[in-house]
Amino acid sequence: MGYSGICLTSINPANSFHGTDITMPIPRDFDICTGIEIQADNVYKLNKFINMSVNKVDIISVSGGSEDINRGAVENGHVDILAHPAFQGKPLNHVLYKAAADNGVAIDFNIDALIGHKGASRVRILTALR
Repeated sequence: MGYSGICLTSINPANSFHGTDITMPIPRDFDICTGIEIQADNVYKLNKFINMSVNKVDIISVSGGSEDINRGAVENGHVDILAHPAFQGKPLNHVLYKAAADNGVAIDFNIDALIGHKGASRVRILTALR
């Protein structure tokens, strides 16, 4: 399909990564990375789970949505991706985008949210993603 690699990500309530056993042959020019999408309800827990994951996975993603979690994710130098930043309908502001850029945190752009909505809810999602 033309991909140069894939990241196998674990999402679970315990925020723990489960090892992968790949039994099929992998081409030499194809990378397989491990990752975790951390879900937390406050910044203290978020930082705790990030610190627990730093040396265990290649990619750390944070499931955002609330302003506190979004801020905690983009200000943490260990986070690679902020996923679902506008999940609760509040878009990121320019300060959080600058923090993400300064700390090398990518912002997830999930087009699935646009496909499943119509009318005013689609407009709100587009506004948040803008």
